[in-house]
Amino acid sequence: AEGAVIPWPAHGIALAILLSAAPHNRSRAGLAMLAAAIVGAGLHSGEWPRSVAAGAQLTAQATLVAWFHQTLSHNRHPLRGTLPYWYLGVSILVASIPTNVFTAIGVWILGPQNVPGFSLARWWVAATTSMAAITPIVLAATAPVHPDARRGRPSVPILLIFTTLYALALGNAFLEFGYDYLVLPAAVASM
Repeated sequence: AEGAVIPWPAHGIALAILLSAAPHNRSRAGLAMLAAAIVGAGLHSGEWPRSVAAGAQLTAQATLVAWFHQTLSHNRHPLRGTLPYWYLGVSILVASIPTNVFTAIGVWILGPQNVPGFSLARWWVAATTSMAAITPIVLAATAPVHPDARRGRPSVPILLIFTTLYALALGNAFLEFGYDYLVLPAAVASM
């Protein structure tokens, strides 16, 4: 990762955590993600202002997409049927635009030299493909067991496992522990 750039799978995992969390726990889950992203990026890059901005962008984007989906689907789990799943896709494509435009404006104001490699199109594609590829996989593990259940509860142990994996992914990307061959390129991970 270069500087404070959030790793590719983080957007999808962040969205899945928010959608899996009980409505009364979503604020806490969002704050925990924000803190983890800032600390991970800051420890890696040493550039704390950029780390705060990157963590805020990640959290804001996942929060906005989750809110948009929950509004469209009337709080139905994204894997509870074709329509809620379609709403997830629409939410990802549409609701990620405002945060990316806001980020692009911030980069333009600060000067592109302060955020090397930033591109609005590249950032939007990375975020949307991560959410489209990773979120359903994580949600499948936290979906209610019975397909006919209208309001199932997510599996808390599985949610904790994925939250731990999210923290490890941040640590691997930002603190560079682990082996290089364990890091998958985005195109391979999306398959």
